[in-house]
Amino acid sequence: MDFWLLLVGTFLVFLTVSAVAVFAIIYERNGLRQPLIGVVLSVYGAGTIMAVMLSGNLSRKYGSIRMMHIGLAIMLLSYLSFSYTLNSFSLSIASRLAQGIGYGVFLAPAMVVAKGLLTKKKFVTLFGIYAASIPMPNIIGPALAQMVLDTFDVAWYIPLTSIPMVLGVFIISRIHQNVRKSTGEGQSYSELLKNKKFLYACGLILFVGLFFGFIPNYMATYLSEKHISLSSFFTTFSLSLILVRFLIAPFIEKKGHEVIVGGGIVGISVSYLLMGGDDLTEMLSVAAGIMFGIGYSLCYPRLSTMSIAPFSESERERPVALFNAAFIFGTNFTPLLVGLMREHVGLDAILFSSGGVGLLVGIMLLIKKSG
Repeated sequence: MDFWLLLVGTFLVFLTVSAVAVFAIIYERNGLRQPLIGVVLSVYGAGTIMAVMLSGNLSRKYGSIRMMHIGLAIMLLSYLSFSYTLNSFSLSIASRLAQGIGYGVFLAPAMVVAKGLLTKKKFVTLFGIYAASIPMPNIIGPALAQMVLDTFDVAWYIPLTSIPMVLGVFIISRIHQNVRKSTGEGQSYSELLKNKKFLYACGLILFVGLFFGFIPNYMATYLSEKHISLSSFFTTFSLSLILVRFLIAPFIEKKGHEVIVGGGIVGISVSYLLMGGDDLTEMLSVAAGIMFGIGYSLCYPRLSTMSIAPFSESERERPVALFNAAFIFGTNFTPLLVGLMREHVGLDAILFSSGGVGLLVGIMLLIKKSG
């Protein structure tokens, strides 16, 4: 029961977080320059990475459930603070940094709690479903956020979009079941950095994170520029992600890691190529959303499983924290890069060129496996 409460609560929390997809539009309306928008969006990652690294040690000392609850409280308070900071560059940085810290404190403990609430039966599938609850709100989140922005004064945007997070925090606060606490010191971060298998998984998730980072930060802006509905990409992306986790994942659990991850990166890259091509249409956006959802759904849970495979259950807090830090670094380095590049090239060129690079990497992984 606690696993499903965690799943529903996390979905609601990140339904609110998905409203950040519209922040770039708000900042543009406020006259903020593109590089500065990139700084505001990407500073989230600095707070997140710092907090994720600390969360591994803090979870071992205070328990994963307690740290998960603390992270949620910080996320909620920092999101509400945007009611007073959206019109200020410096204050937006402070709110965004605090939001990132809250996410970093929450993420790794939540993953450990989710894994601790599961048995070995269908572990990869169920954990994949939980991991999907973070991007899954993009089915409706950005479109609802756009509707709120278009319907109400911007002053109401944060209070209205925060309602799902308030409910999610309440639901997760009901979870107090003890997940077995860690014993011993486990491996230090410096020791983890010497583990080649672990670093391999971290390197690949960082690469996937670079691609994912465009979605919550700039995809809404790009679709608006092209006069394409947000739901054409976001809804199909999230629906395909869910379908893969529920219907396809159980049948591919025993397939080799590099086949699954390589195929996933190919799917993500094809999505970028479709979005960045000439004459983007609603149907191409739908196809791109499907391909991205399939690709991401294949990559994240499989790489997460790869990352913890070398470690016992009592040693997983720091590996989970470092793995998620790599993903978060990738996702939050992207808006900084895009913000700088947009003064020289369009978003379509960024998407298309990135898709070409990703396609090469995905094919190399498939060739490596077949070889």
